[in-house]
Amino acid sequence: MKILVLGAGRMGHGAVFDLIHNSPGVDRVTVADFDLEKAEAVARRLALSH
Repeated sequence: MKILVLGAGRMGHGAVFDLIHNSPGVDRVTVADFDLEKAEAVARRLALSH
């Protein structure tokens, strides 16, 4: 399953974390935010923890 998370704030970060670590059926998580740097930072941080 592919998931799109809209927003890279605290809630978005938490959602991405849970999807990566606690959802076995999820193959890919994409993070989108109006602030591209914020979305990229969340993606980098959580990709390293995966």
